[in-house]
Amino acid sequence: MTSILNDITKCGSIFICALLAACSGGSVDAGKPSGGVAKSEPPAAVAGEPVHALVTVPVNAAMPADFGERMAATRQAPGALGVTVLTAQPGPEPAGFQSLAIVEFQDESSLQQWMQTLADTGAKVRQADVLAHDAGDAATSSSGTSYFAVNHYGVLVSPSEYKTYTEKYIVPNMAHQRSTGALLAYTMYLERSPPDELPVAVLVKQYGSPEEQARGEAAKEIYKTDVLMKQPEWKQINDTKTTIRNDMTETFARVAN
Repeated sequence: MTSILNDITKCGSIFICALLAACSGGSVDAGKPSGGVAKSEPPAAVAGEPVHALVTVPVNAAMPADFGERMAATRQAPGALGVTVLTAQPGPEPAGFQSLAIVEFQDESSLQQWMQTLADTGAKVRQADVLAHDAGDAATSSSGTSYFAVNHYGVLVSPSEYKTYTEKYIVPNMAHQRSTGALLAYTMYLERSPPDELPVAVLVKQYGSPEEQARGEAAKEIYKTDVLMKQPEWKQINDTKTTIRNDMTETFARVAN
C-alpha cells in the first residue's frame, strides 16, 4: 500500500549528524520543543511520481459528519490515484487518531488544490513524503480485511537525517517481518509540518490479522536480539534513537467500511 508516512540541544544535533554520517562510511498536538524546531526544506516532488497526504481526525475532535463521504468523493477528484481510510480499533494504549486517510495524487498541483477543500473539516491535513515502502502482491487486494498498526513519532532531526535513519534502522526490521509473511506491507511517511510544529513521522504497517501482527512483533524482537543488535552500525543507532525521534502513539486500525 502506497496507494494503500527539534527539539534537541545544539550538541545533540551535531551528534546525530556525526552518527548518521559515520553509519554511512488543526491537529494532533505532538508537542513543541522549547528551543525551536529542527527543520530543513522538504524534498521536492519528483516529476512523474505520485504525491501523498495524510488526513487525521484527532481522538479529541468531533468527527466531521460528512468525513466518510468526502473521502469517498476524493476518488473522483482530478488527479486522485487512491484513498485508504483507516478507523482506530481498541488497543492496549490510547489511540493516536479516530480516523486516518492516506491519499495519493498524480501530481502536487492536484493534491494542493484538493487539500484546500478540507479547510473546514477540522481535520489535520498534511502533505507527506514517503521515506520507505514495501508491499507484497496480496497487500492491495486484502487491504479491506487487513489489520493495521500505525506508529506516530515526533521527529527531532532534519528530513534528510530522518530518511537516513529510516533506511538504516527501520528498513532492516521491516524487511525481516516481510520475510516471515506476517507483514504484508509498510510505508514510512514524513509529514510536512508548519515551521512552529514538531514534524511527525507515520509508520503504517499492514498485517493479515491481529494474530499476524502479534507474530510479526515477536519475530521482530527475536531478530533484533539475535541479529541486529550484533551489527555495530544498527546497534549504535538503536542506542541513540531517542535523540532522533520521540515515540508518540501506536494505533491499531482497520479500513473503514
